[in-house]
Amino acid sequence: MVPFQPACQLRRSTWRFYAFPKIDIPEGDDVFCKELLLQKHVLTVHGSGFGQRPGTKHFRIVFLPNEEILGRAYAAVQDFLHERYGSEKP
Repeated sequence: MVPFQPACQLRRSTWRFYAFPKIDIPEGDDVFCKELLLQKHVLTVHGSGFGQRPGTKHFRIVFLPNEEILGRAYAAVQDFLHERYGSEKP
C-alpha cells in the first residue's frame, strides 16, 4: 500500500484511469462522498456501490482531467480529511 493520507490508502494502478482509495473513517463511504461533494465540490463514487468487501470503505476517483484540475481536487480531498477527521497533513 502507498500511503495517501493517514485516513486513506491507495494501491498503485498502472492500467486504470481511476483510483479506488481505501478510507478508514467512522461513517459510511456513501456519507464521505456526499459530504466531500457538498463541502469541497469534488465528485467521487462510494465504494459500497461497487460491491466491495464487507467492512471496508473506499471511494472511486478518476484521473482523466488535466494535472491542474487533479491537483486542486486532490488538495481538496486532503483538506476534507484533515478538517472532518483530524488527519495530519503530510
